[in-house]
Amino acid sequence: PSAAESTARRRRVHPSVAAHAGGTRPLHTSVAHARRTRPSHAPVARAQSVTVGAGALRIHRVAARLTFTRCISETGLLHTAVAPSRAKLLLAFAAVYLIWGSTYLFIRFAIETVPPFLVGGIRFLLAGFAMYAWLRWRGAPQPTRLEWRSAFIIGPLLMTGGNGGVVWSEQFVASGIVALVVALVPLWMLLLVWLRGGTRPVVREWLGVATGLIGVALLISTDGSPASGGIGPLALLVLIFSTLSWSVGSLIARDAPLPPSPLLASAMEMIAGGVGMLALALVRGEFQQLAMSHVSWRSGLSIVYLAVFGSIIAFSAYKWLLNQVTPAAVGTYAFVNPVVAVGLGWMFAAEPLGARTLVAMVVIVAAVVMVALKPRHQVLADPAE
Repeated sequence: PSAAESTARRRRVHPSVAAHAGGTRPLHTSVAHARRTRPSHAPVARAQSVTVGAGALRIHRVAARLTFTRCISETGLLHTAVAPSRAKLLLAFAAVYLIWGSTYLFIRFAIETVPPFLVGGIRFLLAGFAMYAWLRWRGAPQPTRLEWRSAFIIGPLLMTGGNGGVVWSEQFVASGIVALVVALVPLWMLLLVWLRGGTRPVVREWLGVATGLIGVALLISTDGSPASGGIGPLALLVLIFSTLSWSVGSLIARDAPLPPSPLLASAMEMIAGGVGMLALALVRGEFQQLAMSHVSWRSGLSIVYLAVFGSIIAFSAYKWLLNQVTPAAVGTYAFVNPVVAVGLGWMFAAEPLGARTLVAMVVIVAAVVMVALKPRHQVLADPAE
């Protein structure tokens, strides 16, 4: 064995730590060795060398400590990451809670004078191309053809099918009620994971699914208009389909070949989903229905808000939080977002907030807590706002 390995064995340290500056002398003995081997000087020069030697010794000790830290870091024995500040964490959680919770209200404002699938298509194309261009400019590698193919499978499931059902339903259903139904995505994720061969849900999880269905049943109304505070059967079926589409897309995305950067993958999926939404808008004749002279400032600014804040800022904050705190802490958005959406719809859009809505909200949030608070499977998907 080399001298470094022998030294490491005797002192139980990593060989790369024992080998100092390309040599073989342990770091913590280099100073002592320098003092032992320092040649003696004449008594006349010794007084002057004491000051110089002390300064050099201090410099040598600092250099030794820095080299020791660098060697330890390179061997993976020391984690030197700096914890994020509390202010950054609070801002990120505020973005995930408030911005995503508010997207339902701004969708309602956007579709007042712009057809629904045009709203979704413009939103996701703006956000997707902006994120893609920024990340590529920052040095992200160019996606492969296989990764683009995956994006054009997942994107339509997430954006076109998932969010498309949301924007269409808000023509007929209050935004807060839509948010409550969308909150059931973790329940569908739980069932789909089981059907794909996962572990059978336990009693607590089955109870959560049943409770969620009871909460949705409380919202069903034969009227189904936003003023009634309920949801009609057709709109409910569309929303259930959209949540299932989002859940299926989320499951496929876990194993699909996508870029290693989650933000780049999401940008590609937004582009693909935006193309799908514009295709639906073309089929439904929404381009002919759009009258630019009738587009209100509120609708136009709402689309910009959805693209910039809902799809870029809040999603970036969500991905950043996943690397800073536990997934369980980040997953609390599933409980908070519907409550924020219901409150904002009541305050700024005069949406009804009767006893039925409040009871349904409590029941549905309780169902999501039972399924997602201590999950045995990964049941939380990226939010469908």
